Amino acid sequence: MEQQKGTAERRQYDADFKAHVLSLVESGQAVSRVAKALGVSETVIYRWRSRRGKTTDAGSSASGTPANGASPGSVVKGSGKHEASAVQRLMEENRRLGERLRQSETERDILKKALGIFSQSS
Repeated sequence: MEQQKGTAERRQYDADFKAHVLSLVESGQAVSRVAKALGVSETVIYRWRSRRGKTTDAGSSASGTPANGASPGSVVKGSGKHEASAVQRLMEENRRLGERLRQSETERDILKKALGIFSQSS
């Protein structure tokens, strides 16, 4: 019996993009944050990271990064640095918006409790 695949197409990422993603993760960014910021599945990032050490016959790893020990950041050139700063800005904005959301939720909860207290005294 033949197994049917879903109708969704698989996305293809070039070697530079993979190297950029892995360099962000290696620089200390959380995989979940990088995945959300770039629209990539966390599972895919973990797969790229695990395959990095396994070299192919062509002398590069399965993630498309050099097997000669060069850092993944050195593979990304030109607009890659601009993209990295854009991702950093977006991640910072996301963090600020998360803090603002938590503050608004706290204020809302306080107002709900106040409303309940004042409604009981009438």
